[in-house]
Amino acid sequence: MFSTITTITLLATFAFVGIHSVITLASAAKCGRKFGAIDIIKLPVFLLSMLFIEQKLTLIGIIRKLLFLLTLLCFVVLLLTGFLPKLISGHTITGYPLMIHATFAPIFAICIAVLAVLAAAQHRFDRSNWRIVLNICKPDDPAIEACEKSGCFVKKLCFWVVIALSLPLIISVVMGMLPFFDVHAQELVINIHRYSAVFLTASAIIYIYLTVIEKARS
Repeated sequence: MFSTITTITLLATFAFVGIHSVITLASAAKCGRKFGAIDIIKLPVFLLSMLFIEQKLTLIGIIRKLLFLLTLLCFVVLLLTGFLPKLISGHTITGYPLMIHATFAPIFAICIAVLAVLAAAQHRFDRSNWRIVLNICKPDDPAIEACEKSGCFVKKLCFWVVIALSLPLIISVVMGMLPFFDVHAQELVINIHRYSAVFLTASAIIYIYLTVIEKARS
């Protein structure tokens, strides 16, 4: 069941990325914007550029960027060590993958907590975001502007979903270490950890994609 839900969730996530890319191209062409097919091809380059620190960043910006990169590294390591053994062999992680997973997990927990504090302000919802949700945009709003605001809303939403799911993800691990639960309760705790990780991963992928799109537009 876990493998099926994970596969469906990841496929739906990448389907969203593909559909959003098509909509972005169509909106750009309709409004005469420069962002087009060549920019979609350049997205891997923009993704790679996210690994570098821009010279224009302030000290706080540099700290936030380094923290984001460390969080991203931990996320990738935890993703590979946590999902691959279960999806490929159907077995729970053991041995060296478990040791690596357990080593990077507390680092990820600390990073995500600090990142939530440092990046909370720039991911705060504003009036334009709620206008998109309520579908009461002014008639004279350009279509591409509405699309960009909607993407901004989805990006902010994904950020807070990642932060929210980090809580059960981390707490379930701590609870699993306590000798207060029987076998069935332990299984429940493990499932909470697994499914929190699945939906956190989907939200993180969409967040990273929208961040790259935003960088490509700038």
